[in-house]
Amino acid sequence: MDYMAGLLQGKKMIFVLKSSDRTNEIRLYKDFYEKMGCDFNVLEAAEVEPHRKEWSADGAVVFSALNQMDILSFSLDTIKAMVDREMISDFRNVFLLHDKRFMRLWFEDSFTGGCLTTDEATFLRSHAIPTWDCSDPEAADILKDALSDKDSYILKPYRLGKSEGVKAGVLTSQTEWENLDTSGMILQPFIPQRTFKTEWEGQVFYDYMCGMMLCVDDRFFGSGLFRASSLPVTNVGDDRKACPLLTDDPVLMEYCDVL
Repeated sequence: MDYMAGLLQGKKMIFVLKSSDRTNEIRLYKDFYEKMGCDFNVLEAAEVEPHRKEWSADGAVVFSALNQMDILSFSLDTIKAMVDREMISDFRNVFLLHDKRFMRLWFEDSFTGGCLTTDEATFLRSHAIPTWDCSDPEAADILKDALSDKDSYILKPYRLGKSEGVKAGVLTSQTEWENLDTSGMILQPFIPQRTFKTEWEGQVFYDYMCGMMLCVDDRFFGSGLFRASSLPVTNVGDDRKACPLLTDDPVLMEYCDVL
């Protein structure tokens, strides 16, 4: 929280430029910064250009929660204003790290050689999910295997988020799988996972859990939220959020999955 407060550098006017994607986390920002006495404003994508004068003014702090399509729809003047404003979560986050082809680079010596030692690259690859770019000729053999063994693979669009366009073989009919246009997608092995019994507002679910890392800039702050869903692909049917709880209270531990 100290680090997030320090991002403001004493400024009190905050704008979050938000995409049309569903997101619940921004409300946490709002409560946090308003209790610091800040003027906190959320602008939907359609409001960004009409309000450019306000968020681009000196003294404003801008957080970007925009997706690629929103950004590409803006005028060059608006994009330049975003660059000049030095947004928090800037274009590199959206166009580089959120492009799923980035995960393929972890397995390329020509990339990791510039930023990791050999031991570090080996460690990363031993914990990362193998990733293939479907448009890469070198992926031809693995694509052929995926065609005949759909339940062992999952396809994901390069640039979309919130599980949009994701096709898991286990949730896709053989006919649909065979007719998918895989251009603009990555292929990964589908990793079977255990489920956790959870209860939300009195209803019991058996949820798959996907943990996220809490990072700001180059700082790592431990485990973040967990995405939860009764389906192996979050957001396809239902989705929820869970969070880690550090406690030694034996009463609470009865209701938790303890690691």
